[in-house]
Amino acid sequence: MSKVTITGNAWDGDLDPIPTVNAPELFFRPIATSAARGLLTDREIPAESFNLGTGAFTVQLESQPGLMYAPILRWLKNPEDPKNRARGQTEWEPFYPGAGGDISSLSPIAGLFGLLFGFGPPPSYLFFAIYLDITGPKIRIYGPKGVV
Repeated sequence: MSKVTITGNAWDGDLDPIPTVNAPELFFRPIATSAARGLLTDREIPAESFNLGTGAFTVQLESQPGLMYAPILRWLKNPEDPKNRARGQTEWEPFYPGAGGDISSLSPIAGLFGLLFGFGPPPSYLFFAIYLDITGPKIRIYGPKGVV
C-alpha cells in the first residue's frame, strides 16, 4: 500500500462556497474496506488542508487496486442556534486515486485482478478490457463490444 497526494477544489462543479461560520468539513470515504496490518479499515479520512475561502484541499490516500474513495462535504445547517447541530452533506462521485494528482483528472474506475470496475457504464476510452458496472443490485459485465 502506498499513499498518494490528491489535490483539488471543493467549490468546483455545482457547489457554492459554504460560509466559514457553517464549519464545513471535507472527508474521503473508502468505497471498499482494505486490510491494513491485519485489521479491516473503513474510516473516513479528513482532508489534511482545506482552505474554506478558496475551497482548495490536499489529502493523502492509500492507492491500491480495488480501493476507491468518495469525497464527502459536511456543514452545520444552522450555526446560529447552539442547540441545533443538524448538518447538511453532499457526496461526489467515487474516484480511484491511482498515482495521485488533481482530483478532476482522476479516473472513476479502478482495477482489481485484471478487471476494471466502476459505477455506471464504462468510459468510452476503454477498448480492450473487461469492465464491471457495480451500480445497483446486479453487476453488469462489459467487454470490448458492449454488454456481455
